[in-house]
Amino acid sequence: MLLVLLGCMLLPTLNLGFVADDFFLLVPDVRLPVTQSVDDLHRPLRNVTLRLIASRIGIQHVLPYRLLVAASFAAALALLFQLTRRLGANRFGALAAVFVLAFCPRNHEVLYWFAAWQDLVAAVAVLFACLFFLDFRETDRPFCLGLAAIAYLVALGFKETTAVLPALLVSIDFYRERSTSSFWRRPFWKAYLPFAGILLLYTIYFFWQSGFASLAGRRAGGYYGFHGFAGVLPGVVRALINIALPFSTGLGLKDIRLWHVAVLLLESGVLLLLVWRLQLWPALILSASWLICTLLPTVAFAVFNADRYLFVPMLGEAIFVGLLMHALVMSPRGRKYSIAAFIALALYTSAGISQLMISREQWRKAGMEVALVIRETMRLCPILPEGSEVDVVNITYALHPRGAVLSAVFENGLSEALHANGFSSSARILRNFSTPDSEQEGLVNELQKCANLAAGALTKRIILIEVGGQVRKLDTPCVASLVDSDRAQRPSAWSLLYSGQSFASRFR
Repeated sequence: MLLVLLGCMLLPTLNLGFVADDFFLLVPDVRLPVTQSVDDLHRPLRNVTLRLIASRIGIQHVLPYRLLVAASFAAALALLFQLTRRLGANRFGALAAVFVLAFCPRNHEVLYWFAAWQDLVAAVAVLFACLFFLDFRETDRPFCLGLAAIAYLVALGFKETTAVLPALLVSIDFYRERSTSSFWRRPFWKAYLPFAGILLLYTIYFFWQSGFASLAGRRAGGYYGFHGFAGVLPGVVRALINIALPFSTGLGLKDIRLWHVAVLLLESGVLLLLVWRLQLWPALILSASWLICTLLPTVAFAVFNADRYLFVPMLGEAIFVGLLMHALVMSPRGRKYSIAAFIALALYTSAGISQLMISREQWRKAGMEVALVIRETMRLCPILPEGSEVDVVNITYALHPRGAVLSAVFENGLSEALHANGFSSSARILRNFSTPDSEQEGLVNELQKCANLAAGALTKRIILIEVGGQVRKLDTPCVASLVDSDRAQRPSAWSLLYSGQSFASRFR
């Protein structure tokens, strides 16, 4: 049943198109070292891997990349099943953990946006590290410890937030021992020396690659950086609320309503009652420590909600559900609890699949819009004179219908997408996003009126406008005057792009 449901969920994702960040990750700036990317993040193994893949198969066909996402997602689920079993859950409990993670509506970004593939790889590496570390604890074989350390290195190379893995291993050790007595023995900590060494080497690399500027938020356009301790606790609370309410759209603290509070109180009450009745305090400590440790790096250094950031933390939630289901079915009233648990999982799965299907359709629309803009731009500008400028007006930043998830469209990556499809490398691109305000609407209306006037065509400057799902070429001189005037009045509404320009400079 699980395989059938996963197949029905993953197969329709194989033709989803590229959007936004996908392009600057897969179309690297040749002026940068192979370990760096234009997003200025310190993920060398991710950058090398993506550059190698793109150089071999290009970006004209999306299927290989979608297969990579589907395979990585399936691998994460298989490893989660194994880890939950190794931590003591029976088959039913481990399957419950897989169902909870697999059909969580918060997975829409890691499933439908290739740029979030790095989160899947980080999760797979973290799970491998935990499994190999458990092998080492049970067999005392150095080979297993070495494999766990290699998995940690891979996780760090794809996402720096996985630096907290040693803390997760400590929580697993505590869960296995059910006490901290072994923590006071020196041999216990020898197993952590390889991880400490890798973390030290990565820290040196991080600061060597302008790490201080990253921490201060002076790279990646200010999107990432340490913003003070005051926001850490609210950030953790916000993330936990989003995990506890997976069927709501991304919630900030200001979005919390009375019914949200009521549901959270009900969930907390039932959770604590079950933990008390079944004496699952070690499992609760394991899950809570996993959640807190994996959430801290993100809430401390990111300034916005993103569901992809929750995938690795949700592994801890899924493990707890697996251990809880195991305890329920093994209790004196196991048969009764098994029926209730099965019904709860069935309802959760059906609701999760339904919401994921809605999100998938939105991501499909985003990919189709990106493909349309690229295709029409290349058709309308087949040959550009040296030093030409192309102004792309009123393109979509992201799709965010009321009550639905946000899906990226052209929040970035326009320049890379066009140049990867044959756009002249000498052309500069002026980008303007569609916004629901009177100034933008006025600009669009005036440009369309001006385009109907008879006048001489522009030569080295081409102006394109996207309206109503269509891209149109405006080739009269008066449109250039309108664009220049609007850019002078609203400079923040325009971005001048160049092929390979750094992520940070594009957002200044």
